[in-house]
Amino acid sequence: MKKTVLVVLSIFLLASSCEKEQVYAYSIDPKLEVYVDRFYDEAMIRGISISKSNLIVEFTSETTNDFCGECLKVKDFNKGQRRVKIVNTSSCWSSKLDKSKETLVFHELGHCLLDREHFDKLFPDDSPKSIMTTYEQNPYSPCIYVFEENSPSDCNKVNRRAYYIDELFGKPNTPFWLN
Repeated sequence: MKKTVLVVLSIFLLASSCEKEQVYAYSIDPKLEVYVDRFYDEAMIRGISISKSNLIVEFTSETTNDFCGECLKVKDFNKGQRRVKIVNTSSCWSSKLDKSKETLVFHELGHCLLDREHFDKLFPDDSPKSIMTTYEQNPYSPCIYVFEENSPSDCNKVNRRAYYIDELFGKPNTPFWLN
């Protein structure tokens, strides 16, 4: 009897001490893939290698907050499946311009893949210092409408894209690192 109990106990201890290897998914909605690919390309341009082994990027019709996207990740940033959900509504996605869509996806990937938190400091002209802002969804978007009292350059912010991408990936000498 003692021998049987020892064998069963040994098997139980051996089985419980072995960790199961976690299998992670990489799945990107085809309509979001161009933006995810751009994110990885921009990282590579800056010499940053980011694994594609544990990322899901998908559309959702549900929103749990007032934001158009969210990153769901486990508390231990280096372990676990990462999931980005983009709200597929007119106000969040379908009526938006390409650069606005890119900004949203880059912002959420900044949370999920770069472990960036929100950063809401502003420049003196009230433009955000980071793509990780909660204030503005389109920090480098083109104009949709140009009003008579404004010149096109007043609202066209496309020339800011390089700055925001550099800041996202932590290039030194961007204001994020100077504050």
